[in-house]
Amino acid sequence: LSSEQPLSFSYRLQAKFPITARTPASSVYDYYNPDVNGEQAPIEIVVNP
Repeated sequence: LSSEQPLSFSYRLQAKFPITARTPASSVYDYYNPDVNGEQAPIEIVVNP
């Protein structure tokens, strides 16, 4: 895999039950260069089969 080329794929899921869930906040950083970092706020996911 090349970091210069985007990678995409698709898949299908079929839910059996409805659910509303919230992800935790996430963060990522380069181990050797912690100034290179990113954060993602929590998001809500709603599934309606």
